[in-house]
Order: sequence, then C-alpha cells, then structure tokens
Amino acid sequence: MSPEQPQDTEAEPQSSPEPPEPEISEHNGSFLPGQLASSSISLESVDAILRDGSNRGRSILHIAAYFSKGKTTEDNADFLCREYKNGGKGFTFGEQKVSAWFDESGIRLGVGKSALQARDAVHITWEQAAARIKELFDAGLYIRVVYFPRYLDPGH
Repeated sequence: MSPEQPQDTEAEPQSSPEPPEPEISEHNGSFLPGQLASSSISLESVDAILRDGSNRGRSILHIAAYFSKGKTTEDNADFLCREYKNGGKGFTFGEQKVSAWFDESGIRLGVGKSALQARDAVHITWEQAAARIKELFDAGLYIRVVYFPRYLDPGH
C-alpha cells in the first residue's frame, strides 16, 4: 500500500521562477559609507542618474560599449570625464528634485534646482562613478540588454 499523498483541490498555474535580483553592495568602494548618509539623495537616485548618461546623444550606449572592454577603473574614469564634459541636468524622483552638475572633478548632485548651490549635496568623483557604473554594468543593471547588443553590431 502506498502512502497517501495530499491532493490539491485547486491547481495553481506553474510559472517559471524569476531570476534572483543581482545584489550590489552600497559601499564597496564606489561610494564612501558616509557620503550618501549625509544627504537625502538615495543610492537608487544616484544609480538612475548614472544610468541616464551625459548630455550627448546615445551617451549610455557609448559608456556601456567602453565599459564592456574591461578597462581599469582609472581608464573608465578618464573616459567618463571626457564623455560628460561640463554641463548639468535635472531629475525628479517622486517629490524630490535633484540637480546634477558634471565637470572635470566629477558629478555634484544636489537637492533642488542647482547642484552648485544646494546645501544637501554630494560630490562623486569620476573614479567613484566609474566603479559604480561597472558594478551596475556587470550585474546587467546599467543598460537594457535588448539595446546593447544591437549597438555593438556594426550593421546598426
């Protein structure tokens, strides 16, 4: 006699398991531990700003293509400095407005309409930005995978 097995009265549809979300450390060298703690700007906002790229057209594609070459953090930082040049842009995250200003020293993020005049601000060096972008890139979180291979294809 075989052991009795429980029977489901309602069968649930089978779904393929979702791949686990890649884990990225908040403080593994890309940002100093106290750097974001002293600001109301979240790591999620920083990541979104980094994923937006510079003011150049197709910037995130240029950045992703360069980062795919496996260069050093220093080389990636130099590239970012050249890619971003000088300029700024603004973002809105919920009710919070965050301004970004980039120049040869890195990216300054500030709450409000001016990153340069904001009291609640954080400065991210190009080396820190390069380290964080590399983390996001390696985890598949920097650029949507569907766009990137098409960009690398010489036929496009």
